[in-house]
Amino acid sequence: MDLLSGFVAWMLMIFMQACPAERLVAGDSYCYNLASQNKRVVIRVTGRKEKESWVALSAGVEESGSLDKAHFAVLSYGRNRTVTSFKEGTQELLSKPLPLPGLDKEILISTASDYIFKRSKQPARAAAIKSVKGYNGAVKIKSARYEESQDLIDVGTDANLGLVYVAFTQGGEVNGLELVEIKHKK
Repeated sequence: MDLLSGFVAWMLMIFMQACPAERLVAGDSYCYNLASQNKRVVIRVTGRKEKESWVALSAGVEESGSLDKAHFAVLSYGRNRTVTSFKEGTQELLSKPLPLPGLDKEILISTASDYIFKRSKQPARAAAIKSVKGYNGAVKIKSARYEESQDLIDVGTDANLGLVYVAFTQGGEVNGLELVEIKHKK
């Protein structure tokens, strides 16, 4: 898995932990700018079963209308959030359902259940996001920082939007993604 594909997978995992699952509508897209790569990562809601409490998602780098570096996931929500499928292309990466932790204490960025970043006591770097195209409400960001060894993740969430930004700091190098647009189903 190359770096860009890794960002897509990490972003999808974090999105599933932060998103307001009850508000996700099949056909909607969440577009994030990856400034360091001059790319756009798109997370699409591809399906939803309300009675069974699950939502299907795809994520990838937008290239001429289609997704490159594609990952696919099924999130079971309700009392507990669980990833029941996580694929890179057609390859399933889970051998069993993966329960997701609560953002109040930790964050999981891979399909390895032991690769958890713990909530830090250090303040998070808040991004200066004032608005998101396709969303009319005020953006009210709650920031948190997570750490594992020397690596840091700063996450900003909004109760209505879910994941608004994320910044990965590895070996002193910072790469960030910021929600810039929500495209609603027509």
